Amino acid sequence: MMFVYANTDPGAGSAGDTGLVKSAIRVIEVLELLAAHPEGFSHARLSDELGIPKSSLTQLIGNLLEAGYVELSEDGRRYLLGAKVVGLARSYLSRIDIVRIAQPVVARVSERLGDSCALTVPAGAEMLVVCKQDSVLPLQHSMQLGDRGPIYASASGKAVLAARGPDAIETFLAGVAPEPLTPYTLTDIAALRADLARARMEGVGYSRRELIDGIFAIAVPVFDAAGQPVAGLSVSVPEPRHSERHARDVVAVLREHSAALSEKLGAQGARQPGQQRA
Repeated sequence: MMFVYANTDPGAGSAGDTGLVKSAIRVIEVLELLAAHPEGFSHARLSDELGIPKSSLTQLIGNLLEAGYVELSEDGRRYLLGAKVVGLARSYLSRIDIVRIAQPVVARVSERLGDSCALTVPAGAEMLVVCKQDSVLPLQHSMQLGDRGPIYASASGKAVLAARGPDAIETFLAGVAPEPLTPYTLTDIAALRADLARARMEGVGYSRRELIDGIFAIAVPVFDAAGQPVAGLSVSVPEPRHSERHARDVVAVLREHSAALSEKLGAQGARQPGQQRA
C-alpha cells in the first residue's frame, strides 16, 4: 500500500516537498501516540493532542486505516494501532535477538584485542551500530548505539556487500554517488569496485580512514541460517595503534568470532576465505 499525502502546508514550494515531509512526520506522531495509549483516541482528541487540523488528519488517518497500520475500535469511535504494526515489530525483534546473541561475542573481541568492537546491520544504504563494546585503553574511538555510516566508507558495509556477491556489488555501485567524508574516502567507482573485489576475495572489509579520519576499521560478515550476510563484526583501530601485524591479529580474531556467531544464528559452512572453525 502506498500512502498518498495531501500537501496541507500553505508555505510549501510548488513541488510540495515541505508538505510531504510534514505529513511523514505526522504519520510517525500518530503511530507513536497510539502506541503510548492502547485505549485509543477519538478523531477530535487525536487532532487536539497532535495539533493537527481535523481536515488534514482525516486523509492521514484514512491512509493509515487502508494500509492496516491503524484500525477502529469495536464501537467505531476510537483509533487504535493496527495489526500491520506487528510486522514492523517482528522485524525489529528479530534484530534484537541478534543483538542479544552478539553482545558477549563483541565483548570478547574487544577484550582480546584491546580495541573497540561493534556489530552493525544494513539499514538502507548505511550500516547501523546495534551492539558495541568500547575499549578501556586511551586513544580509542568510542562508538554509540545508533551511529550510522554509508556502506561505501564502512568496513562492515564493504564486508557485508562483498559477501552478497558480484551482482549485489554492481547493483550497489550503479546507484551510489560516494561523497568524501574524509580526505581518504574512496569516491571513484573504479577504485571502490576494486576494493570490494578484494573484500570479496579475502572475506574482509577495510575502511582505511575513509569514514573517520584517524580510524582504521576492519570487519568480516556474519551469516544467518539461510547463509545470507546479515551483519558485520568490526574493530576500530586508532591510527597510532595501527600496524600490519596488528591488522593480521584483528582479522584472525574477527574470523574466529564471526564463525562462532554465525553458527549461533544457524549458519552452516558460511566461512570467509582463510577462516578457520572457532
